[in-house]
Amino acid sequence: MNLPFARQSHGTGPSHYASGVCGLVVEIYPLAPGQPATTATRLGFQVEAVDTLIAGLVEAGGAVVVAPREVPGGRGAVVSDPDGHRVELFTPAGGHDVGTYLAERPLIVGEP
Repeated sequence: MNLPFARQSHGTGPSHYASGVCGLVVEIYPLAPGQPATTATRLGFQVEAVDTLIAGLVEAGGAVVVAPREVPGGRGAVVSDPDGHRVELFTPAGGHDVGTYLAERPLIVGEP
C-alpha cells in the first residue's frame, strides 16, 4: 500500500500534492520562486520494493543519493527530488505490510 496522494489547490494557492493516512497528513508543495529549498528536513517511507521504485523516481526527475543496499532490518536507499529534498526509502526484510495501520479508510486531505 502506498500513500494515496491527490493533487490539490486551495483558493489562489499553488497546486500541490496531499495525503492523509491514520491521522498523518503529508503535503508536498513546489519550491516557491526565490526561496531556498528545505533540504534540512528528510522524510522516510517504507515501500514495497526499494530496487523497483528507484528507476521510476529517476525517470520522474529524481536522483539516487545512496543506491539501494542492505541495511539493518532490510533494504534501504536515499533519493532526492529536483529541488534537492532527500527522501529515505526502506523495505523491511520481512516484507512491506502496513495493512494493520491502514485498517481505517485513508483520508485524502480536502475530502468531506
